[in-house]
Amino acid sequence: MSINYTIANYLAAGVPAAKLMVGIPLYGHTWFNPTLGSGSAWARFGSPAQVQGKCCGPFATTSGAAPGQGSSLCGTMMLSEIYAANASLSTLDAATASNIAYFASEGADGYTAAGTWVTYNDVDSMRAIVAYAKAHGLGGVFAFDSSMDTMDGSGAFTYTAMNAIADALGRDVPARR
Repeated sequence: MSINYTIANYLAAGVPAAKLMVGIPLYGHTWFNPTLGSGSAWARFGSPAQVQGKCCGPFATTSGAAPGQGSSLCGTMMLSEIYAANASLSTLDAATASNIAYFASEGADGYTAAGTWVTYNDVDSMRAIVAYAKAHGLGGVFAFDSSMDTMDGSGAFTYTAMNAIADALGRDVPARR
């Protein structure tokens, strides 16, 4: 399952391209597997996850890693949290144009546990999604949600992701602060 798989099937079913939009999440999905730190296993999809036990309620026994400090949803980290945690290992997966990050040691935020594995979209990946939408004549892209965008050290939004998306769309954007 991928953006291309989904869009191709909608187009094959006769949905007009101009009626389709692609969503760009400003968050990442997390899993927990403390055994991926050696070798290159962390850099590919499909590795089994382990129950970390840091999720709450009915999600306590899922394989999602502890939620980011602000996102509060098991198995997710906001883009700002991913950048603040600063994974020790990361790569852009060429096949999916998405990022994979792995915390072989505790995150720089002092919160993200060693063994946390994250898939997300950085600005290069977001630009690739916009280019895909344009190349296929789609109706556009949308982001979810801007409150998960990047922040500076004081907690003020820098909107790195939203600005990258707007720039890739080629639209006039207000002057940056």
